[in-house]
Amino acid sequence: MARIVHGNHPFNVAKDQPMRIGHEQFGYFTYPDIEFLSQSDLNCMFISTEKLTMGYYEFQPGGQFDPPDHHPGDECYYILEGQLTETNCYSGQACTMNPNDVLLIPHGAAHGGHNFSNHKMKAVFALAPNMVKPGTQTFPTDLTGKARVLKGAQEADFEHYGAVEDKKYIGSIDHVGSWPVGEEQLRAMPKYLRVSRPDDRLDVVVGEKNPYLMRFAFSTKYIHFGELILPVGGP
Repeated sequence: MARIVHGNHPFNVAKDQPMRIGHEQFGYFTYPDIEFLSQSDLNCMFISTEKLTMGYYEFQPGGQFDPPDHHPGDECYYILEGQLTETNCYSGQACTMNPNDVLLIPHGAAHGGHNFSNHKMKAVFALAPNMVKPGTQTFPTDLTGKARVLKGAQEADFEHYGAVEDKKYIGSIDHVGSWPVGEEQLRAMPKYLRVSRPDDRLDVVVGEKNPYLMRFAFSTKYIHFGELILPVGGP
């Protein structure tokens, strides 16, 4: 098992060369740390560079992570198993996702997660460009760990935000980099969480001689996240 170094994992070889990342290179960590295991999730790190972090994490039934954190990069989850409820800690927005759903957390958006089901939840995550602030190995938190909830005792500490219309968008290759919404809408406070269901993908055919399908769940200036589908026999 490899030691986690955010921004440089698991690179014990030249970074400009392809490498296989197997179980022996995986690194594990909890958030928060070992002192708060009852409020932690288990993370498995595949890769972490200056521009991309990727791995998976899982929750036990009834689990949550607390305090809420945020990152200097856009973050996506692809739900593999179980059910996840993610909250935006500024607005109190809550999104519940099931297998094959994808979540986008805009950079700087404080968020927390819960597993209200009686099954384990597992999700792949990816962030770009960073999970932690460059030069550090810590996760920043907001509002000293506060989160807005119904009937919360600290309601006066939060601003109030109006509802946002949830539209269905028709996209094309022109929307790669701004799917399903553009930068201004995505970054506006309170930086709402966004969910892509399987029917919400931006489908783009790549190449003419040997085409393949790319299904973008989200595409921002920092990260493209979705599925790549090859024809039978490969491209």
